[in-house]
Amino acid sequence: MSTRFLLLTVSIATLLASNVYAWGERGHFIIGHTAARLFETQPTKTDQEKLGIFFSSRAIMFGHLSNIPDISWRDPRHPNVVRANDPNHHFDVEYILGKPTHLAEYLNRIRHIEPNLAKFLKKYKNQPNALNPAKKVNMHSLGSAPFRTEQIFNEMVSAFRCAKSKEVASDKSRPNESWRTHDAFQYDKVAREHFQEPLKGGEYTCTHKTSRLEDLAAAVELGGIMSHYVGDLAQPFHVSADYDGWATGHGGIHAYFETYLLQYLDENLSAEVLKAAQDPQQQKMILEQLDLKTADHTRVSTIMFHLIADSYSKRKEFYQADDRVVLKLGSKFPLGVRRTKHGHPAIRRDFRDPIAQAAYRPPIVKRLTVASYLLYKLWYRAWVEGGRPDVHDASYISMPYPLDVPFIREPKGL
Repeated sequence: MSTRFLLLTVSIATLLASNVYAWGERGHFIIGHTAARLFETQPTKTDQEKLGIFFSSRAIMFGHLSNIPDISWRDPRHPNVVRANDPNHHFDVEYILGKPTHLAEYLNRIRHIEPNLAKFLKKYKNQPNALNPAKKVNMHSLGSAPFRTEQIFNEMVSAFRCAKSKEVASDKSRPNESWRTHDAFQYDKVAREHFQEPLKGGEYTCTHKTSRLEDLAAAVELGGIMSHYVGDLAQPFHVSADYDGWATGHGGIHAYFETYLLQYLDENLSAEVLKAAQDPQQQKMILEQLDLKTADHTRVSTIMFHLIADSYSKRKEFYQADDRVVLKLGSKFPLGVRRTKHGHPAIRRDFRDPIAQAAYRPPIVKRLTVASYLLYKLWYRAWVEGGRPDVHDASYISMPYPLDVPFIREPKGL
């Protein structure tokens, strides 16, 4: 075997462990892109007439938007945005549920976590940490991804509903070129007690000042942002305090497979995920493994807790894949304890090694498929709950490409 495929040095493994972004750019892109492509065949014939190619023609745009929370919202020039953005990407269940004893029972407890944010905060915020009762539950450490997903979903519904309310002659008389994408967001500076400086951010607001097309543009941006959080919660190491494998000696597993190894998988990966997501049997299996009869009416935060439970149960598959890749296990730390500077990550084969790629490909494809199909269901549901606005005409108009999206404020209380 060529020496380039023998192993990762400790210094490179350390770098991997310190750059943790769920799925990396390629993975998040595939999720948003695949979900949009599902609109080519999935909706009913009646709905397809109203939808046209509104989603599917923007598959690349959705893939791009899926990465905004990991790229521009992590810009170190805006530290307040970075701080507010950090907890939105994960939910570490052990901090409120403790260590699992019986897995099936534990997964059921995850599915039944309080979905109402106000009630959740009242029950858990500043209460003893289940892993370390001497400490309090801190929302920044615990994470807020399920509630963040629901927030963005609700704003996407509002954008579609606002567009629906403008399906009148006076609006349609406005030039189709009248896109001012960000005008639909009302931005201001918000002072927060836990920030040293005011945080710039906003949320979608329906207003008569924007055209129907501008509200549809906002729906696209919101859908792309939501894609990121659904993808995060489909990643098994975004739902546990053992976010990087240190409790089992697999330190560095997180970025190793989701960012670096996935980046080098062959170009058939996207087609493989799309084919699986389009398969009716796979779709049925996804809902069954999520323990959901339907994703059409269940509260979105509840759906996310079901996704978290499913992801939590799949960590074993990734550890088994990693066992085929690890050449030497690293240091071990108690669950919930972050690695110290004296800890050593596991030493692995180079992420371009065919053995490593073959080991990790199956579980990666499965998780990307789950995220893509569930995201499609949520986008479709947002359009339905928004009143099924007629977006067919907007399918054939070149929307200004949203290279960036200003930070959207997190839900109150977080």
